[in-house]
Amino acid sequence: MRNYSLQNAPTVRRNLLDRLDARQSSVELVVFDLRSSPTVDVTAADTLLTIAGNLAQRGIDIRFAEADGAVHDVLNEVQPDHSLGQTTLNERVITVIEEWRDETAAGVDE
Repeated sequence: MRNYSLQNAPTVRRNLLDRLDARQSSVELVVFDLRSSPTVDVTAADTLLTIAGNLAQRGIDIRFAEADGAVHDVLNEVQPDHSLGQTTLNERVITVIEEWRDETAAGVDE
């Protein structure tokens, strides 16, 4: 995913949900790697809120990795309550997963 914008947001959402539906095993966490997305506009971020809602209905957490400063700011602007999940500047995917595992094991619900 390159520039995540309104034009491809519905496609990203549909592809993700289709892949989840096709899986034989359950999924507990989805991590969006935003390294190749130097820009995320507010409309796209709002779509991520919709995706987060879809995932929450399925009992799936959502997190973001590799968000640069501008992307981090937009995501935090549209979700001051962290309803999209944790967004940390330039954090690697593996770090995001490890932190989620630690929180889950400790019973933390953020």
